Amino acid sequence: MPHATLVPDPAAHRGGAALLLALACAVSCAAEPPRPVEVVIPPLRAADVPPLQPKHAEERSDSCVLRGKSIVRRFELALTSAGRPYAVVSRARSAELTLAADGSMPLEVDAGGVTFSGFATKDDTPIFATKPVSIAGAIVPYGWAELRFAGLERGAVRVMLDSDWLPELVKGLEEEPAGVTPCDALSLAPGSFDPVAALGMSGADTATVSGEPVLVGRRADEDAALSLWPSPDSPPVARIAGRAGDRARIVLPLADVVVYGWVDGSQLARASKAAPLSPRRSAVRMDRAVFAPSTVACPRPVPITAEVDGEARFVGHVSAGKAMGLELDQDGGLLLAVEGSGFQPSGLAELRIRSDDLRGCRVKEAH
Repeated sequence: MPHATLVPDPAAHRGGAALLLALACAVSCAAEPPRPVEVVIPPLRAADVPPLQPKHAEERSDSCVLRGKSIVRRFELALTSAGRPYAVVSRARSAELTLAADGSMPLEVDAGGVTFSGFATKDDTPIFATKPVSIAGAIVPYGWAELRFAGLERGAVRVMLDSDWLPELVKGLEEEPAGVTPCDALSLAPGSFDPVAALGMSGADTATVSGEPVLVGRRADEDAALSLWPSPDSPPVARIAGRAGDRARIVLPLADVVVYGWVDGSQLARASKAAPLSPRRSAVRMDRAVFAPSTVACPRPVPITAEVDGEARFVGHVSAGKAMGLELDQDGGLLLAVEGSGFQPSGLAELRIRSDDLRGCRVKEAH
């Protein structure tokens, strides 16, 4: 994604000329030398936002912490676990997501020159597998399939697979099938492992699967966990993991998941080789370039306050020396962009910089 471009709007620039001159005069033209400015971070009130988990929370049984660097994906941050997002990050220099016992998801993101903290939402924050994760005892998602945090369970993480990632030929599962996995099998970025190779099935015999339906059980003598409805014109090719009487255990790679379990052996026909797969990769939604009427740089870190739904709190900093795209007003400015970062304010939320924190800052000329 290209970096956000800080391009002043000429009309807005002329209309805000008096304000920019006043800001420059307040900084550079005062009769007395400007007083030193101390950046004061307003304390968070426990009643407003629950505290984030400690850095090594992954070592505790009541949380799971996922960390990553150089992540190109979408994060939404809210002031509270159930609130609306105040900012959307499209790429992160680093990120730390805590899967907490109370179901919340505290999130800290360095978006490159600007940091944010808050809460992620379950519906809009997928996580990914880095090792085989069994879903409903019959499915293993590929590393790019999106999983949702569903809670902690006996020191492990319960995750759900969105039904959109299941091919049409798979029927009979719950709308959002779930599974339990260790924390170290999850990641903030899509994984690249091959479930079939991880299951030791790369060299197994293959067979086409046909019939309507093909009932798949978790065990040879167990009722079906799901059913398959393969096309008679292009039956899928499975690997044979074992046989027990007239039953056969199959491992069936599909576009985004691998189905495994026991089927009626009469519904299999020997195949010469596995059919090629066309896996779907998760697309990353990219943000558009941001145009800001004013560009300001400060010699020190600048605190950011987020305001959404009538609630406001300190959420992070802009790094010292970074050019900020601002819409200036009498209270300071609305933060629209930061040089080299990947974020934007969300919806009707506002990211604000106080006027006191702009003292000593420099208005940059447009080129």
